[in-house]
Amino acid sequence: MKVGRVLWALLSVSCTVQAEEAPPAVHHIEEGAVLHSQRWFSEEWRKKFNSGDVVYCLQAYLPDATLHISFGPLAQLVEKLIAPLKNPATLRGQLEIGAFWNASKVVLGFEEMQAFDDHGEYASTAMVVDADTVIVTSPIAFKSLYGQVHGEVLSEMWVRTEDKMTWKIRSAMVALQDLGPSHSDGAAPATKTPEKQRDASADKPTPKPTAAPQPTHRSKDEVLAGDLDNTMGANGTNGAAAVSKGHSTFLAGLAILVAVSVGAVLVRRAQNRRAAAISGFESMLG
Repeated sequence: MKVGRVLWALLSVSCTVQAEEAPPAVHHIEEGAVLHSQRWFSEEWRKKFNSGDVVYCLQAYLPDATLHISFGPLAQLVEKLIAPLKNPATLRGQLEIGAFWNASKVVLGFEEMQAFDDHGEYASTAMVVDADTVIVTSPIAFKSLYGQVHGEVLSEMWVRTEDKMTWKIRSAMVALQDLGPSHSDGAAPATKTPEKQRDASADKPTPKPTAAPQPTHRSKDEVLAGDLDNTMGANGTNGAAAVSKGHSTFLAGLAILVAVSVGAVLVRRAQNRRAAAISGFESMLG
């Protein structure tokens, strides 16, 4: 009898230890619902950027968010035109990130962003980490003053805020990788042959000589070579003005965004004080 009781006691201890060491149960996550909830915010960010609503774009980031971006073929231009950015750049907080996106539009001419599509060339991929965290990747492209910019959103972490209805960006890594022609088909604009040019000009008076127009877009080789002295570089008169514009744009963007943020805080505090005063008055009335 005693041996039987000892064996039973040992068996009970063994079962208890195994139960304590068992892994915690994995909670079921409705991934489809989580992805559907977050996806709207990615698409809305793209729409707001294309419409020029930079304030919305910065507010889509958490106050302590981080953006890491490498500029690829635009690295030399960015370092010259948007001081004090370097390549790659790590921007911290809403204001720095918002100022960069503002400068990218004003100085580099970024527009018509393509990314976060449901399907096609710019379709995004998303991974549900948990019910409140989603990581998104996507090809990305912009039109710019220097041609079509292509790259990749390598990782963009979206988290659900306390209200459980809004998603914001905690961190993002973006790489700009290629600078191509600005034409949608990738081909250079058609030009007339010398014979057709002569035929077309035969019936027209000879125009007075004028200065050759400056090209609107620079080739990829020119950008990579850094030959910016006479156009957007820091050494020429035009270049110095462009650098000054880029620097002032970045700083002005920061100033505006600071003002907007401070204004929002003051309004919120005023509303809180008003609510507290009303509550106190009601308590006095009993």
